[in-house]
Amino acid sequence: MSNPYAAFPGHVNITYSELIPDSSMPGGSKVIVSFKHPTVHGFTEAQFSLPDYQLLSNSGLSVHQLERAEEVLKRNGEEIFSAAKAKAGE
Repeated sequence: MSNPYAAFPGHVNITYSELIPDSSMPGGSKVIVSFKHPTVHGFTEAQFSLPDYQLLSNSGLSVHQLERAEEVLKRNGEEIFSAAKAKAGE
């Protein structure tokens, strides 16, 4: 399930997943954060994982858009992860 984090109409929509069990992550869970940019033909998307801030996939974002997404994630990653934990009741 995808939860909205922020929307900047015409520019980017940021969503995050529920907590996903992952024993390789500190604390035993991760969250997937998606950055979707609208285009004429749909959208481009990149996904990152938290808490390790790793790029998981990129479907069409430019280098500049990826850099911006990484900046947003680094500034807001803890808040996004905390929101996912709160939804899980942790």
